[in-house]
Amino acid sequence: MKPPDIKSSALHSINNHNKAFPKKGKPFHLPGLLTALADFIYPPVCALCSGRLDDEMFLCGDCFHQLEQAIHVCAAYRPSDFVHLQEPILFHRAVTCFHFDPDIEQLIHEVKYNHRKKMGRFFGRLMARILADEIKPEFDLIVPVPLHTIRYRERGYNQSEALARGFAQERGLFVRTDCLKRVLHTKTQTMLSGKERQDNVREAFSVRKEKLCKGKRILLVDDVITTGATINGCARALKAAGANRITALALARPVLV
Repeated sequence: MKPPDIKSSALHSINNHNKAFPKKGKPFHLPGLLTALADFIYPPVCALCSGRLDDEMFLCGDCFHQLEQAIHVCAAYRPSDFVHLQEPILFHRAVTCFHFDPDIEQLIHEVKYNHRKKMGRFFGRLMARILADEIKPEFDLIVPVPLHTIRYRERGYNQSEALARGFAQERGLFVRTDCLKRVLHTKTQTMLSGKERQDNVREAFSVRKEKLCKGKRILLVDDVITTGATINGCARALKAAGANRITALALARPVLV
C-alpha cells in the first residue's frame, strides 16, 4: 500500500495548529507567552537527532524522511500471528503502522516517559492518515488502553490516550476514557516472557460502565503491541461487558522470535 503524503498533511497541519504566539488582535494568552519564552531559552530540538528546529515540528526533515521509510502497515488477522498467546484471542484483528526499529522505539520512549503528550497526539493523527485504507470509520467509540492510577500519577498522562485523541481528532470520532479501567498495578511488560506477559495482565482490566460497551464496535488503542497479551486482557473485559467487535491499533509491533 502506498502511504499518503503524510509530510505535507499530518505533520504540517499539526505544526500550523500549535503556534505559540497569539495572533494579532487576539486576547493576551499567558500560556502561549510562556511557551514562547521557554522555546527562546530552550530552543525546540528534533526528538531523534536533537538538531535545532526552526518551527514547532517534532522532527527535522532528515529524521522525518527516516520515519517515512519505517512505515510498514501490518494488519494481523490470524491466531498464528499471535503464537505467544496461549489463550483464546478475543480481538478481531490488530493493526500497526511502523516497524519497531530504534528510531520508533526512541520516539515512543519520548512520548511515554519524557512528557511529550503533544507528540503522542501528533502520532495519533499520523496513524489516522497512514491507516486510512486499513481502518474504516466503522467504530462506535475509541478506547485507549488505560494506565493504573499509580502509573498515571507518575507520568501525568496516559500515552495511549494521547494517541487515541489524535486519531479521533483526525477521524471525527469520540474517545471514551470512562469505559475501561486498570484494576491491578502490574509490573511493566518490557522484560517479561510471552507467558509472563499473559499472566501479568489476565485480570488487570475491568469495565466501568457496561452500557457503554454493549453491542459496540470498539477501536482499542495502545502504543506498542508485542505478544498481544495486554490488548487481549482489555478485550476480555470488553467482551464480558457485551462489546460486539474489537479492533486493536498501535504505533508499532516488534518482530518476535
